[in-house]
Amino acid sequence: MEQKTVHFFVCNALSDWEPAYVLPMLNDPTAGYRVQTVGVSREPVKTAGGVTILPDMTLAELEPTQ
Repeated sequence: MEQKTVHFFVCNALSDWEPAYVLPMLNDPTAGYRVQTVGVSREPVKTAGGVTILPDMTLAELEPTQ
């Protein structure tokens, strides 16, 4: 099965606990999805909970499909 990509936008002060339930389910190899983080830039993002996230790609690199 071909995996579909779910793009997850990350930004400073993101409430990191809000996506905590769905991201592990989507990122499970048997679910058919993979999660990629997207930021305004590739600079590290600091969430409201103090977690640092390094985006996989930038908004400019994102090529959405229909």
